[in-house]
Amino acid sequence: MTSRNFAPPDRSALFPGTARLPRFPQASSVATTMQSGHGWTSSGTGATFNLNDTSDSISGSQAAKLTTAGTAAQTNIRKFAGSVPDTTGKIFRLRIKVDDATHLNELDFYCGSSSLANTYKWSFFIGGGSAWITSGDWVTVTLNFADATTTGTPARSGMTDLQLQAWDDGTGNPVTVHLQSVELISDGSAVFPSGVASICFDDSWSSPRDLAWSKLDSYGYPASLFTITDQLGSANHITLTDLKTRVDRFGWESAAHAQLDANHAATYTGMTAAQLEGDIRAQRAWLISNGVRIGDGTAYPLGQFGRTSDNVSTVDITRRYFSWARTTARRTAETFPPADPFRLRAISSISTFAGGVTPSSLTTASTGTIDKVKASSGWLILVFHKIVTGSVGSTLECAQSDFNAIIDKINTAGMPVATIGDVLRYYG
Repeated sequence: MTSRNFAPPDRSALFPGTARLPRFPQASSVATTMQSGHGWTSSGTGATFNLNDTSDSISGSQAAKLTTAGTAAQTNIRKFAGSVPDTTGKIFRLRIKVDDATHLNELDFYCGSSSLANTYKWSFFIGGGSAWITSGDWVTVTLNFADATTTGTPARSGMTDLQLQAWDDGTGNPVTVHLQSVELISDGSAVFPSGVASICFDDSWSSPRDLAWSKLDSYGYPASLFTITDQLGSANHITLTDLKTRVDRFGWESAAHAQLDANHAATYTGMTAAQLEGDIRAQRAWLISNGVRIGDGTAYPLGQFGRTSDNVSTVDITRRYFSWARTTARRTAETFPPADPFRLRAISSISTFAGGVTPSSLTTASTGTIDKVKASSGWLILVFHKIVTGSVGSTLECAQSDFNAIIDKINTAGMPVATIGDVLRYYG
């Protein structure tokens, strides 16, 4: 009998499976698409405006454009004494572009009445950290009323005033912002009346396995594991068996993060496009060849995304292999439906260490993030790295007692817990 040697299939160029997210058209109440006759006006010392700019738009024939003066002075475009659709049970959706976000310091959106004497305000971009709005990209922004601050006595119905406000960093570098539309879409109350939470563990550390996973098991909660593949089985990290057991026996989600720890440290923006694509392919191939049922999502290493070192969009590369990607941008909480499945907002660095997100800011009754997200039927995505029993030593460490308190609070609030992929699949 003649023997044959069958070489294993080349998995190095694997693309994701066909299980893509369904399309989810979302009916909206349109406040403006910035077409001719929109009625918006402008203000700002030294700023320039073209409220009927036909050179750059993604809907219709024009959009509004404002350019700050480079002096850290507020620059506004607004429409007062108009008619804003009823916002009850709704969230705002904006379509915005910033030509160069490097010197953008803050973006604010207002909705109210009486020339904004009564107003809701969202500061949805603050310079520094994970840059959720990337330079040169049209970005969809959703704003949940959980994140709004108030002045006066605003009401969800009968509002008349809208305003977009931009601030540059005062270094003499003007910033140009484009606004295409302001809409209202339904919030998540029809699907998640008490909101929904997703729990994430990044970087394959073993301390969550030892100190946190049993807490989730006590409530039957799943989680999403974002894996650095070459760390599996190394000191202080989970094993391949741990990963497969959680996915196969407990219904957890396996998600990508990086193939090599060195690439995780370099981040997507620190690699060339070829290096980034190679890392993604290698990670998918390794997990599949080792019997891990992988999900269809990833998390940007260190929360960084935008352009590779050779100026290729990291989001465009990610789209070739995944159906969603998670950030660590936390200025505003994620909504359901999300603003953009490739820019999912999440709260990371949950820690009492200086610079972290204090656990009490999540759990405090009424004013804490968990209760606010529940009240607005939003989506709370929480990211943990290391869990410790003693004193925390960095923003990557969360005390076990604080982790337990957060999970207990989610349970008490009656907020369901689902993996990121499962939440997105509710569209179907």
